[in-house]
Amino acid sequence: MARFTACHLGVPAARVTQAARLREDLGLNDDAAIVFFEEFGRQFGVNLDTLFGRYWARHFGPLGLSWGSFGLMALAVASAGFLLGFGASVDAWLLWASLVLLECFALGGAPFLNAGFNLTPVRVSELVASARSGFWCEGGCRIHSRRARARRRA
Repeated sequence: MARFTACHLGVPAARVTQAARLREDLGLNDDAAIVFFEEFGRQFGVNLDTLFGRYWARHFGPLGLSWGSFGLMALAVASAGFLLGFGASVDAWLLWASLVLLECFALGGAPFLNAGFNLTPVRVSELVASARSGFWCEGGCRIHSRRARARRRA
């Protein structure tokens, strides 16, 4: 598992410990995470439907734009519509553009806009447990499939 993870993330194998966190310690970014997990599932025969369907946002944030981003865009469009309705001057448009940029900057760190806020890390130990069981083990589950028990007996 250490060799696979180190190879795909471009880090020294010595950094890949059971407690290492993929994003925080090993540098797995959100864009590469999907490719990494698809390859992990193929190589180790792990069914990742649960990870992609149920737990992905918990670990890597929502795919695409967040609800906060849509709210900010709606506010910008509504305020532009308000200015259009009153035939606003160039000064009003400059003020509007400045306020929209300020909103984007100020709210960029807000939890509902920042996809990286308060995410649960994925540890290498979860990858190991998942490879042993054949399905995604959230939190390094102890339940193993028949296939994992057969591997231990062999």
